[in-house]
Amino acid sequence: MTLMERKKGEKRRREESGMNDTRSLIIDRLQAVEREKNVAILYAIESGSRAWGFPSADSDYDVRFIYTRCKEDYLSIADPPDTLDFAVEGDLDVSGWDIRKTLRQIKRSNAVVFEWLQSPIVYRERSGFRESLLETAAAFYSPRAALHHYLGIYKNYTEALSPDGDVKIKKLFYLLRTLFAAFWAHEKDGPPPMTFSELENALPDPGSFSSFTAPLIEKKAVTAESNSIRIPAELKERIKRFSTVCLEPKDFRGPEAEAGLLDDFFRKTIGE
Repeated sequence: MTLMERKKGEKRRREESGMNDTRSLIIDRLQAVEREKNVAILYAIESGSRAWGFPSADSDYDVRFIYTRCKEDYLSIADPPDTLDFAVEGDLDVSGWDIRKTLRQIKRSNAVVFEWLQSPIVYRERSGFRESLLETAAAFYSPRAALHHYLGIYKNYTEALSPDGDVKIKKLFYLLRTLFAAFWAHEKDGPPPMTFSELENALPDPGSFSSFTAPLIEKKAVTAESNSIRIPAELKERIKRFSTVCLEPKDFRGPEAEAGLLDDFFRKTIGE
């Protein structure tokens, strides 16, 4: 084994050790939430850049969870709070949605829920919950709603394409990811995947972007969130040309599922 290989192995072991420590901290935090708020967490995942596949050296851990209360809480004339938000502690950003709010958002084909259900980093899950909810949610997926969601976010970051000045590398990847997700919604069946690599690989010519993004992802991994870069003019032009595809008019099929399907899921969940 060469010296370089040994150094890479040592670095990998240090990273794995750090991730294991953070994972234990996150699991402990979720258990504390259950005790303090008297809820049961059904599913908890990573939702930010770490799950998307382009974290920075100082990225937060964006932990999101779906929870349920005891059955009696849902039988009150007063609706219980449907979100739990907590102050950021160190690099832990933790919040969650009640199962009823989650199902209401699925009825609206909220893209955020579909992302959560596809996260590659899962911290907690009641057995079979993700698979069951994703199967139920698929019947309510609207490509039109997904397209509008991602194009809306993309437009918020288009100032990164201005002719002059540097831009935070974080903003560039937010722009690219939402653009690629919009393309998926416009061209393909089913909700866009969560990870950047899956979205990029689904493009007609992924190499036209990966030649730029691959080295930038490596750079982003070892620099701070605030790090800025100058976007190459060629990449800007490719982004602008590609965005026009997502704006082409198209007839989308709408979801055909009945809301009763979500009612059944809700009753089953709180009854367990």
